[in-house]
Amino acid sequence: MNRVAIGLLCVLLAANPVAAATVGLFSTPNCTSCNLDIPPNASEGTFYVCSVGTSETEFCGGFYRLEFRIAGVPLGWAAAAVPSPESHYALGDPFGTGCSIGFNAPQTAECALLYTVTITPSAPGARATLRARAHAPPMDPDFDCIRAVSACPGNIGACVGGGALRINSDVLCSVEVEPASWTRVKALYE
Repeated sequence: MNRVAIGLLCVLLAANPVAAATVGLFSTPNCTSCNLDIPPNASEGTFYVCSVGTSETEFCGGFYRLEFRIAGVPLGWAAAAVPSPESHYALGDPFGTGCSIGFNAPQTAECALLYTVTITPSAPGARATLRARAHAPPMDPDFDCIRAVSACPGNIGACVGGGALRINSDVLCSVEVEPASWTRVKALYE
């Protein structure tokens, strides 16, 4: 790899650092399943938006804020999100252009609740795949990704991954994760 490529890689990573944490969508509050089955006789289901894989060292003792949105809710479906009782504030609409959720204490749990969501399909047995995505437009143009703001001095932000939730799917999923910004950087050298 030549010096220009190495320099470009360093600039891109410094401007848009990547963290191993993920904003995941789960059918269980303990972050173990990304399949939500809503029985035909039930009018709604509940899922959980959580951060997973947060490292104290990676985030200078934890993160204080996450910025993201949830994409993929089909027309005719209804979704209502209730912020975690641990949150200090929750701004925006996770199902619209996006939200910012903040906490007084740094979050470091392996599975930290961000929102509890009630979702109502348009018809019994209807299927969908929802995905955590970047706030649209990004709250900070330097971070066109799901952004975690850490407890580091200067509120350094990092791009984190986004998970998916399959609703009434015949395909069982493992906990899905959308690659963070590293994929875009790596593609420059392939």
